[in-house]
Amino acid sequence: MLRYEMRAEIWVYPGKGGWHFVTLPTDVAARIKAAMTGLARPWGSL
Repeated sequence: MLRYEMRAEIWVYPGKGGWHFVTLPTDVAARIKAAMTGLARPWGSL
């Protein structure tokens, strides 16, 4: 399991579905992307 601590604002996609997102710090995003290579689902979701 990967664990990271950070603070970020959650934002909600305004369309149907009620998707919630958080913008990750660049360094955290790069580490997660490297660790999850080949496991991402459509639109980069994990």
